[in-house]
Amino acid sequence: MSIAPPRILVADDQADIRAALELLLKAERFSVVCVDSPAAVLEALRTQSFDLLLMDLNYTRDTTTGREGLDLVARIEKMDDTLPIVAMTAWASIDLAVQVMRHGVRDFVQKPWDNAKLVETLSHQIRQGRQLRRVKRLTLCREKIAHLAQKATDVADLLGSVARCLQEALRNKSETTTHT
Repeated sequence: MSIAPPRILVADDQADIRAALELLLKAERFSVVCVDSPAAVLEALRTQSFDLLLMDLNYTRDTTTGREGLDLVARIEKMDDTLPIVAMTAWASIDLAVQVMRHGVRDFVQKPWDNAKLVETLSHQIRQGRQLRRVKRLTLCREKIAHLAQKATDVADLLGSVARCLQEALRNKSETTTHT
């Protein structure tokens, strides 16, 4: 059984940036989906699962402040608060970096990027995101087991429910496999 490569959603309104990132990341054995707008990001996240979102902060409405990206991050956080988001922009400032990190972005990359450092950053964030998702699943399972135990009248049914819950929480052990 082969382990599926980490899935990265790349969002940038510039076709050449998307193409460069896609070439780099595919060469590093990532599975890559590219989109060009905040609306396309939200649609992709509604219909597919990803290990990480690498997103530009500036789109056509706003080319320098990062406001569109910050608005998008807030919407994504409501959809999936465990998805690692790495923001990138050519209009970097310390203030902007601090602001996006406060909004839930896990890391920040300035354009133009260093290929090796970018791959290292993405790999690190994917590992952390997978671990966070696993912990979240285990926490939910623990809560479900506690609830089931309070209502249980049949030990065999309880044990079966606990086993199913643990199997689901620990599914896809490959999710915690590191990417090199």
